[in-house]
Amino acid sequence: MTDTARSAPALTLAAVSSGRRYPLNALGKWALLLFAGQGTQAIPERVNLAIRDHYPSTDQLLIANVADLRVVPRLFRGIAVSALERSYRRGAAQVPHGIPVDDYVIILPDWDGGATVALGFEQVDWTVGVALIDPAGGVAARFQSNDPTARLIELLAESLGPPDPPA
Repeated sequence: MTDTARSAPALTLAAVSSGRRYPLNALGKWALLLFAGQGTQAIPERVNLAIRDHYPSTDQLLIANVADLRVVPRLFRGIAVSALERSYRRGAAQVPHGIPVDDYVIILPDWDGGATVALGFEQVDWTVGVALIDPAGGVAARFQSNDPTARLIELLAESLGPPDPPA
């Protein structure tokens, strides 16, 4: 489903590890947000790596994994944060030396599911939610798929221009 009539939610999420704050409706550049739950948590990392082969510049495209954590009780949030930090370290280990890790590995906990729900995603434990946000905060595209890479490369080529050849 492509939805250009909607704006990104006026919500700010803070990244695991860096603590950077990301206002979803005011990112100022193209952004790819990948929404996942526990059952789909491995998919965004794979998609992120594939897209970065084609669009390596973080100046051109921000990619963030949004973890829908609304099912996690407050009592267990510390455990969830530890798991997210492990995921961050795993992703950081794959970033080439000399590249700012916090620009490439962005994991945003969505504790109350507000961003997930606002973008209309359902059951991200089963199917990853994908949102492409334009620099003005508009939703250029949104859909759900567990294999979104080919479609994303097409959408990004339309929005950002042709991709770099894969490395």
